[in-house]
This record gives sequence, structure tokens and C-alpha cells, in this order.
Amino acid sequence: MSSDTLYKKILAYSFLLGIVGGLGAVVFSSLTNYGIEVVFGSYNLSLRQGSLYWIPVTSAGAVCAVLIRKRYKIADKVPSAVEMAEVAVIDRSTALPLLGLAVISIVFGASLGPSFGIILFGGAFAGWLLRRVMPRARTSTEEDLTRIGMAGSLGAVFGAPILSVVLSVEVSKTIKNYVRFVLPLLIASS
Repeated sequence: MSSDTLYKKILAYSFLLGIVGGLGAVVFSSLTNYGIEVVFGSYNLSLRQGSLYWIPVTSAGAVCAVLIRKRYKIADKVPSAVEMAEVAVIDRSTALPLLGLAVISIVFGASLGPSFGIILFGGAFAGWLLRRVMPRARTSTEEDLTRIGMAGSLGAVFGAPILSVVLSVEVSKTIKNYVRFVLPLLIASS
């Protein structure tokens, strides 16, 4: 496949990655906000009495996190959002369990950071899509689309497409042609 043909495909997929990444980011944020509201918020639960309520809640979250880690064999050290963005490769076999872990962590007060789940979703979806539409794509193409998916998710959350592009480009260690890469990032993050 020629370089121009591949670039045109990447531009086309940037629209899809931006839409799906943005929707995924909104769903992730809504889910975590709802969970926080239920656990610590204004819902009047009789269990939430006393000043030490947070201890059993956080402990329950930790137990859930341990069970998810054991069940899905998630490593002790989970890469940070920046580490994922630097290498632009997400192991799709652990993406869903890591998303569950991110939601539990945020809801129960031991956060991996909201950007972790959002970046994970955008990048994992991009990798999944690439394996469906271009199964023999090169690693560099997977890295490019993963980074574009991450930018799409970040753009939805921050509401700042230029910031998403700058963050995506800034942490990258593998982008060789920045000028050619900025347009797909901007399309996805808008």
C-alpha cells in the first residue's frame, strides 16, 4: 500500500476514532461521576453514617481491584497514561479489565487518574479497529492510530483539540513526520 493511500485511510479513520473516542470518554466520565455520587455523594444511604464511612468503602474498592487483578492477571505495575501514550501500544487483552480497574479506582477513592481510563479506551479501540480493517498493518501504523484514538478521547474530555494534539505529539517517541501527523490528530480530537 502506498504511503499516500495509507495516509488517506488514516485521515478517514481519524473521524471515526474521534467520534468513538469522544463518546467513550463521555460514557467513562459519566459512569465514574455517577459512581462517586452514589458512593460519596448526595444519595441518602443509611450506610453512610459517621465520620469513618470512607474506610470500609475504600477497603471494598481495594478488594474489588485485587479481585480484578487476580482474575485477569493484571501486572502489579500498571502503566500510567503518559507511559501508554509514549509507546502508543495497548495490550487489548487487558484493556477492558484495566478500564474496570480505572472505574473502581476512581469511584472508591484510589484513583489512577481520570485520564488513564480515557486514554486507555481511545487507544484500545483504535488498536482493535486497526486489527479488523488492516490486519497486516505495520507496527508504526498501529502506533499512529493508537495515538490518534488517544487524542480523540482526550479532545472530548478537555474540549481543547489543540491541547490534545500537543500532548499527543509531545510525549511521542516514535513520530517521525510531525507535520503529516498533526492533521489526523486534530481531526480526531475535534
